Amino acid sequence: MSTETTAPIASYRKVKDVAREWGVTPQHVRNLVASGRIAPAYRVGNLILIPQESISAFIEHAAVKAKAA
Repeated sequence: MSTETTAPIASYRKVKDVAREWGVTPQHVRNLVASGRIAPAYRVGNLILIPQESISAFIEHAAVKAKAA
């Protein structure tokens, strides 16, 4: 038996939920994942699950980049 701990499922977000929150299409979020701008993300069957930490890091990076421009 493994003693590894895994993150609770509540800390993962579905692509469609992130898209709805940001006001963009799910395809746009999938493109961000595919390009590596939101990473890591995990495919489980037909779902792509994105850890909340990845979303937060993307938002922080985008805010810093926008501030520098």
